[in-house]
Amino acid sequence: MAKPARESADLASSLVNSVTQTMGKLLDLWNAMGVSKELQSERMAMVKMHIEILLNEMLQEEHNLKEKIENDIEMQKNHLNMIRHELRLDSYQIDDGLTIIQLVKQLRQALEGALKEKEERLKKMKQLQQEDQALCTELWSTPYYIPTGTVPSCLELAELNEHVRQLLKVKEQRLEAFFKLMREIRQCFKETGHIPDGTLENDILSDEEECICLTKNHLEDLQLLVHKLQGKKEGFNYHQADLIKRVQLLWDRLQWSQEKQEQLMRKTKKNWMITGKKCFYADLQRAAFQPFYNDDFSEEVLKQHDEELLKIKEVYEKNKYLYDGIHKWEAIWDRFIELEKKSTDPSRLLNRGGNLLKDERERAKIQKQLLKVAEELKKSIESWEVENSSSFLVNNSRFLDSMAHQLEQHKLKKDKPKISVKRDEFATPKAAAKRPADVNTPTPNKIHKVASNLTVLKASSCINIPSREKASGETNTPSPKLSLLPPSAISPPVTACPVVLKTNFLTVSVNSVPAPRVEKACSKEKARWDPIRY
Repeated sequence: MAKPARESADLASSLVNSVTQTMGKLLDLWNAMGVSKELQSERMAMVKMHIEILLNEMLQEEHNLKEKIENDIEMQKNHLNMIRHELRLDSYQIDDGLTIIQLVKQLRQALEGALKEKEERLKKMKQLQQEDQALCTELWSTPYYIPTGTVPSCLELAELNEHVRQLLKVKEQRLEAFFKLMREIRQCFKETGHIPDGTLENDILSDEEECICLTKNHLEDLQLLVHKLQGKKEGFNYHQADLIKRVQLLWDRLQWSQEKQEQLMRKTKKNWMITGKKCFYADLQRAAFQPFYNDDFSEEVLKQHDEELLKIKEVYEKNKYLYDGIHKWEAIWDRFIELEKKSTDPSRLLNRGGNLLKDERERAKIQKQLLKVAEELKKSIESWEVENSSSFLVNNSRFLDSMAHQLEQHKLKKDKPKISVKRDEFATPKAAAKRPADVNTPTPNKIHKVASNLTVLKASSCINIPSREKASGETNTPSPKLSLLPPSAISPPVTACPVVLKTNFLTVSVNSVPAPRVEKACSKEKARWDPIRY
């Protein structure tokens, strides 16, 4: 404190010296100007008056500032005590020996701390009240009460937090009890075959979150329903046990041997296999039914087979028209493939006896049936898939995809030899060998193809007479037996009549039969079916 006091004394002394020097300079100016002593005295009095007025104004301003600071201190002190009262705290105690400036700073810091604590408490209270209200609404309980418009105390916040924690614990316990009761009720429904007959039972079978009610009354209603269903289940079990005893008694009275029981079990398994085959069950679907591989011929195993058989029969009867259509498609397809193979067999041109014409007519008929059945199946299955919002599976795969893949593979298989032959023709062209022609010897150019997709037999493939040229340059004249067709059937050639049939599902190209023996069939039937293109 000594140093600030000394500085103040030095400043006061300096101020006095400045005034004295200034007054001396004024006197020198006045003397130089020749101002009289009376005027100098008047002017000196005027300078003194100005200095006194200035000092008085400065003194008054500082006094007013002190009063304002004291008023602010009083207002801050009252505000601080009011906030501390809302926070349930004691009045603020001011330290002794503080100056006005220090007191202002201390009160400002204390007020800021109190306001911050109030804001934090209100924020924490709002968060806890929201959680508490949500839990109370869900559990149908009373929320923790805090008067509106008040700042909660630390004790009230702790109690509110504990109340929320207890509600969370109650909710967890009730959720566990709720799901346990739901599982028991659904199990009873499944075992007893009970059909829901009320809003409560319908809500139990629903998986929506809106149907989850955790009120105490709702849990009590569920508990009563469990007791009711368990009593019903016990009655069914008693009745079932009685029926089993009676059936066993009748079984024993019929004196069925173990061999007959095994025979009945094998018959049931056979029916299951037959029905599964009708429904096009895949190996994985069959393997999923484990009791089928159980060699224990017990009542339980027989019951499981009967239940599974009824389930498969229900599926088959519901979609019988689709399964029958698929069986029909497969039968027609197998016959179509058989006729396709027969049409590429060179031996069919020998010892025909009219069978070639019959095969071609049947082939055309099969083609039409295949198109018709495919169109009907496609429409029916697409309608079924739209209605059920799922794919119609056959052998554990979508049937329409399998059918399209089957047709595509057949087309590729049919086109592969043609592409190979064309590639060979363009790659290595062969010059025609000159051979002497005879009247009764048909030239190879007059032996026409029977169909565009059939292989023309060479003479060496039909008889064992070689037809290669001799070393001397002479050639063997081919025997009349080398002709695959009689002379009357060789000429004139028949012009092919291509026909194309189109549907929404398949496009079939039809070529006429150029064989002379089937010329009449070509004009009558218009065409012979070519491989399917789609």
